[in-house]
Amino acid sequence: MGVEFRELNGRDEDLDEALRIYEESFGNSPTSIPVEFLRGIIGRRAGPRLAVLRDGVVVAMAIFARLGRGSIIWYLAVDYRYRRRGLGSQLVKAVSNVLSGEVKAGPEAFLYAEFEDKIVPFWKANGFYVLPIRYYQPPMRGAWVRLNLGVLPLLPRSSLTSSAVRDFIYEIYTTVYKVKDLNDEHVRQVLEDCSRLGELTFNLTWRGEYAYRPRRALMHEDIGGFMGFW
Repeated sequence: MGVEFRELNGRDEDLDEALRIYEESFGNSPTSIPVEFLRGIIGRRAGPRLAVLRDGVVVAMAIFARLGRGSIIWYLAVDYRYRRRGLGSQLVKAVSNVLSGEVKAGPEAFLYAEFEDKIVPFWKANGFYVLPIRYYQPPMRGAWVRLNLGVLPLLPRSSLTSSAVRDFIYEIYTTVYKVKDLNDEHVRQVLEDCSRLGELTFNLTWRGEYAYRPRRALMHEDIGGFMGFW
């Protein structure tokens, strides 16, 4: 039968299995949100989207969204019984392919992901550039969490400006995470770092790989985290 990519709605028969994989992978994380809350918002208009890979059964899941100033993958996990088979990479590629068919050239033609240090190699191997900024996920369980923010161009010959990154982060902070205090020190640090990024130029090859060329490098080192969500 082979591996099949499917996007689910809130009443799909595969929803329970997808959320089981989510809970097993993220249930104890400080960046996770309750399964029942997720169940209630999947499939809503302007809400998050849930996709799975099936190989007879659900073997991997991803929660992602297309926003006004870019798209983002918040959670991506493979059932522990099916790991180390390249399924996570297949799912990243499938989600990016879907989104690349929906976006137009410009700031929206970029896919972001939040992730911890320990999985930086996975996201880099899948073409993501780790932005050299001090990025924080707003409190999900009481505290800000230090994460990496990676970005992948969805269309060839894409340029990403520091202001576009700043606008995307501002959008998810205000409309997704509902941050009320924009003078918080974490918000200020992130947005200040964005202003020093310069312009990033991405050149996709026919294999879907790219070379990036920061015109002006930030002085801070890469930092880390995990995938989060609202």
